[in-house]
Amino acid sequence: MPIKLDVKDKKILHQLDINCRQSNSQIGRKVGLSKGVVNYRIKELERKGLIQSYYTIVNIAKLGYTYTRFYFNFHSLTKEKYNEIILFFKKIPNLNWLGDGEGEWEFAAVFLTRNVLEINEIYEKIIERYSEYIVDKEISPATRVTLFYQRYAYINNDTTPTILAGSDKSDMLSEKDMLIIKTLQENTKIRIQEISKRVGLTPKMVTAKINKLVKNKFILGFRFQLNHILLGFDYYHIYFRLQNINDKIKKSFIELLTSIKNVFYITESYGKYDVECEFIVKSQNELYDIINDIKYKLPGLIRTYKSALIYKVYRAF
Repeated sequence: MPIKLDVKDKKILHQLDINCRQSNSQIGRKVGLSKGVVNYRIKELERKGLIQSYYTIVNIAKLGYTYTRFYFNFHSLTKEKYNEIILFFKKIPNLNWLGDGEGEWEFAAVFLTRNVLEINEIYEKIIERYSEYIVDKEISPATRVTLFYQRYAYINNDTTPTILAGSDKSDMLSEKDMLIIKTLQENTKIRIQEISKRVGLTPKMVTAKINKLVKNKFILGFRFQLNHILLGFDYYHIYFRLQNINDKIKKSFIELLTSIKNVFYITESYGKYDVECEFIVKSQNELYDIINDIKYKLPGLIRTYKSALIYKVYRAF
């Protein structure tokens, strides 16, 4: 049975989505609770598994990377072979996301890549090992990724997007900057004092560097990953092909997607589909209603679309 959240829990989750590195005292002042009560409620949300993890949103484009998605459909797999494939993918460097599902594609992996040579190196590793099991495959580099707050779970009408895009500006960063980014990726809620010891700078200098990384959009935020399943939601990846596409048409389509609270990610890419979108919904019927509403508001725009229900995520961020 789905877990029910009360108003205070929803407000706390909202604040963690805005910035999970803010202190419990800061959250308490914003939601009208004491530091102790906020601490207890967060611990309970973690214990129940609703809060799965905390993560740092790094603008990988400004570090010279691209999200490259590898999609696969397999055949004739035993359970043992499938588990072997999962372990194999987990060991490939720069794996960012790994999951499986049912629909257009049944297995997907996202890697951070710098160029075509790196993409090809990953591809050849996979094909050399598992080509006999692959029925279909596609490689799709993302050109722009837009992330939203987890609006489906709590009261929040904020449609402000977090956009991962831009040109390589990694030469602006020092070794200390890169070490701070890596440290925050490994442990988003690590204390400033611990970062200070690791990078060999004073806490004041570390704080100043983090603030500068945020200001210059190398770091785009500090969030948490919510377990949608425990709340009774399903996770769908939708692949859209648009009719007579141009920049104006795509912009109108993305603006409409942005207004939908069930949308978590929007990805623009090279490949078979023009726009991909991740929806978190209560049921397939709710998804059907949402997509029909899009069709009615922008008639003739969607040429076709495919869907995949995501069952399990083995690696995220």
